[in-house]
Amino acid sequence: MDTLSFNTIETERLILHEMTPPVFHTLFGGSVSEPALMHVFGFHTQEELDVQRAKYHQGMATFNKSFYTIT
Repeated sequence: MDTLSFNTIETERLILHEMTPPVFHTLFGGSVSEPALMHVFGFHTQEELDVQRAKYHQGMATFNKSFYTIT
């Protein structure tokens, strides 16, 4: 996971990672381990990861919007 690079917004209490289509392609392209994916998204269960993976594979689109995950 050290090779992943995110645009971030940091405050004293949280770190936001920008989640754009290219980031999703990198994350779900097969080179990132499941534990690393769980960490990036802040998931605690395999089911949460499976739901996110299904959204990606079913064609989730952002329509020129950026999403952030809180870590």
